[in-house]
Amino acid sequence: MSADSTVPAAGRLSTPFDRRLWGAASRTGVPTSLLEAYEVVGLERGEQLAFETVICEDDPLDLLFGIDSGFPKVSNGSSSLMRIVNSDGDFIVASWATARKGVFHISGSVPTSDRRWMLVNRAISRTPEVMRCFLNEDMFRLLARKIKSIGRPEVVRMSAWRQSDASSLNRSWPVKADSYRYTPDDVFDFAHKEGTSVRSLTVSVENELHCHLRRTSGATFYSGQFQAFVQTVLDAFAGYSSERLDLLSNRQRVVDRPLGLPLTINLAENIFTSTAETERLRRFVEEGQQTSVAVLHDNPYLHLMVTDHADGSTFDVVVTSPKAVDIYPSFRSTAFSLSRLAQRISEQFSAEGIEESTPRARVSLDDLVGAG
Repeated sequence: MSADSTVPAAGRLSTPFDRRLWGAASRTGVPTSLLEAYEVVGLERGEQLAFETVICEDDPLDLLFGIDSGFPKVSNGSSSLMRIVNSDGDFIVASWATARKGVFHISGSVPTSDRRWMLVNRAISRTPEVMRCFLNEDMFRLLARKIKSIGRPEVVRMSAWRQSDASSLNRSWPVKADSYRYTPDDVFDFAHKEGTSVRSLTVSVENELHCHLRRTSGATFYSGQFQAFVQTVLDAFAGYSSERLDLLSNRQRVVDRPLGLPLTINLAENIFTSTAETERLRRFVEEGQQTSVAVLHDNPYLHLMVTDHADGSTFDVVVTSPKAVDIYPSFRSTAFSLSRLAQRISEQFSAEGIEESTPRARVSLDDLVGAG
C-alpha cells in the first residue's frame, strides 16, 4: 500500500477503541508498551484486539505500508500507531516491540474477518522483509497448554486441515452444565485420530480469559485478564518467533567449508510417495512470488534449484523421503527468504515442524546439491 495521490482524506475512526487510543496518543504520546496502552485505554465490553506476531529488522508499519504511504503515523521509541484511511472506515494498526530483538506484535481492533484486517494480512504476506512464524505442532500444543497457568482451559472451537484429501475440519463444543468441554490436549489428540493438523483454537478459561489462537503466530483477545494473555500467549509467540529466527539465520554456505546439515520440514504423514506428489511440490514452490525453479532431478528423488528474486537468495530443495523436505541454503541466502520458502511449504503440506536435520542415510550430497 504505497504512497500515491489517491489516498483519501482521513475520516472517522470506526471503533471506539481506536478513537480512544488515537486520542490518547495525540494528547500524551504513544504508549511505550502494549500493557501501558491497555492501562491507558482499556477495553470495553464487546471490544476485541487482534494480534499478529512478526519478525523484521525495522518498524513493521513502514515496511508493510511504506514510509511515504500518506497515512498519519505517530511513534514513541519502538511503538508506533498508523491510521489507515479506508472507505469502510479508518482504523488503527499498531506495532509493539517485544523483549525479543527483531520481534514485534502488530495489533488492531477490527475483527480478523473484516476485509480491512485482511489488508493487513495481505501486506504481511507480500512484504519480503516481514515474516510470521508458522509454529511447529508441538510448539502450538505447548502454547495452548501454557494457558493452564491461568485456569482450566476449554476449547470452544477448533479448525484443522486434513492433508490427505485437502479438506478442512471445523468443530465446536457447546457449554455443558454437568461437565467440562475438551481441553486443548484433548482436541489435539482428537485431531490426530481424525488425521488432521490443528490450525486454530478458540479457548475459554473459566471467567479469566476468552481468546482465539492461530498457528501462524496470531491471536485475538476477546475478554478476561489482558495482562495474563500477554504474558502467557503473546510472550510465547515472541519467544517461539525468536527461536525460529535463530534457526533460520546464518545458514548460507561458506567457501572452503563443509556443507552443513539442511533445514528439514518434517511432515505428519507419507506424502511424497510418487512423482505426481513431488510434481505437486514443484508446482507449489514455483507459484511463490518472485520465485523461479529449475528441476535438477525428478526421479527417483526430487531436486530443485529455487531462486528468490526478491533478494537473490538461492536454495536446493531436495526430497528423498516420503515425509520430509530438505532445504540447503546456497552461498547467497537470507533468513527472511528461507523463512518464506520453508513456512509456505510447511503450511501447504501440514508439516509437524521445521528443524535442523539430524544426520541420516541419504543420497550422496554431491549428487543432490549443485555448486551454488
